[in-house]
Amino acid sequence: MKKILLLSLLFAGSISCKKDKDISPEVLAGTWEIRRQQTDVLMVIEPGKGEQLRFTGNSYEERSQNRVRRSGTFRLTKGFNVEGALDDRIIFDNQTETGATTFYQLMGDSLTIRYGSMSNNGGWMISSYKKISN
Repeated sequence: MKKILLLSLLFAGSISCKKDKDISPEVLAGTWEIRRQQTDVLMVIEPGKGEQLRFTGNSYEERSQNRVRRSGTFRLTKGFNVEGALDDRIIFDNQTETGATTFYQLMGDSLTIRYGSMSNNGGWMISSYKKISN
């Protein structure tokens, strides 16, 4: 009985001590061009007319009209979305304020980033990108 209790405690301790591992930033490496953006209104953007996101290592650049609009670092991890499900999260420039979250979904050459607030009345935006180069 003591052995079972000891093994149970060791197992529980090893699970609770595991740190969430970040996801390799290389999964987003390349240049992505915006195709759709949605808040209250859906905007469809023609190829070559919108902003681009470029990911290299753990750095990013937002470009608009061939100018860098914003740049910095990012990391990929897991986090709970507004529905309470574990989801892929992207953290730009170590911004980890509570309530505001940014999640991403990667499917082949399509990247969707959901920016927004955890509250029901907070602001939100969904941007869809297509990969245009590695």
